Order: sequence, then C-alpha cells, then structure tokens
Amino acid sequence: MVKDPYKEFRGKKKLNEREVNLLKRRMNDPVASAQMDTEFSNSEGFELTADQIKKGYKWLMNLWLTPKGVERKNNPFGHREMWVLKHFKTIRLSDFYDAGNYYRSYQVPMYSVYAKDGSRFDYIVVGGGIKIVG
Repeated sequence: MVKDPYKEFRGKKKLNEREVNLLKRRMNDPVASAQMDTEFSNSEGFELTADQIKKGYKWLMNLWLTPKGVERKNNPFGHREMWVLKHFKTIRLSDFYDAGNYYRSYQVPMYSVYAKDGSRFDYIVVGGGIKIVG
C-alpha cells in the first residue's frame, strides 16, 4: 500500500508558507493527486500564519498603491477589492484552482481576502501576477 501524501494536512487548521508550497507540489504530482480522496478537501479552507498574512497583505497593497500612497495606473483591483483591502481583516487559503489548460491540469492555491464586515474576494497568482477569480 502506498503512503498517504496528505496525512499531515488532515485536521490541520493553520498552514505556513512551506506547507502551502508542499501541498501545491503534491497536488500537481500525478501519483499523489491520484491518491487524493474527497474527504481531504477542507470546505472551510486553512488559516495562514501571521507572517503569511502580513506578507500577502503587503504584496496586495503594493499592487494597489505606490510607496507614496498613490493608486497605481495598472491597479488590478476594482472598487470591491479596494474596499476589502481598505477594511482588511485576514487572508485564508480557501481552495486550489485549476489554472491549467486543455492538455494539462495545474493546481494553484486560491486565497480569500476578508474585510472586517465579512465581505471578501478570491484570487490566484499565475505567472507572478494576480488574477481575481471571485
């Protein structure tokens, strides 16, 4: 019998950067992903460590505003996303998103950014750039 590649993630609530990258690598491994069962999927998503949340927020704010606080001309955010960032509460790893093409599946982490009132938006990072998916 083959070892369960998702054993250490079952029942976990909080992930650090190394664990997110390991989970992504295993989800894109054909052998490990074939062993993934439906009970692994965590409907609530995963919390991230405080360092990860801080790093993600800083990256998102840099996409929106210059260091002087002026909105960037190539700002990828709409009004909803800017409102959520202005009233920021947390970021969670909500799921994995298939960013592949017709020939190959490629799973990338999908993050949810929450405001203090519960509103949110979801995004993925593809090719170093952000893509708003929800």
